[in-house]
Amino acid sequence: MKFLERIENLRKVKLLSKAEVYDLVGISQSMISMIRSGDRQPSMKMIRALADAEHTAGIGPPIEAPPAPTPREPMTVREPISNDWKNETENFQRLEKRMADIEQKLDALLEWIQKENK
Repeated sequence: MKFLERIENLRKVKLLSKAEVYDLVGISQSMISMIRSGDRQPSMKMIRALADAEHTAGIGPPIEAPPAPTPREPMTVREPISNDWKNETENFQRLEKRMADIEQKLDALLEWIQKENK
């Protein structure tokens, strides 16, 4: 369910006016108009406020804290790329592994972002 649909659903369940629901979520009528037209996206603060209100109304699960960011790996001195053919294969394999690690981290980040925007 999209953000605006969830606000309307909350309004109907709690029997509130639009102004009361917007105030509960901390959003203005003009922001609703911008979200509806596609000019703006709801902020994480608004999404969390809506989720809290839904949970309080008994129509949504409790929100969970986002996962703690994983600490970054310390910078290490990398071996210089060699010009001889023996080391070229090793360099290529190290590069492939680093690219796979980066792809995995990007996939996890994208999954988290999509989960937060639902």
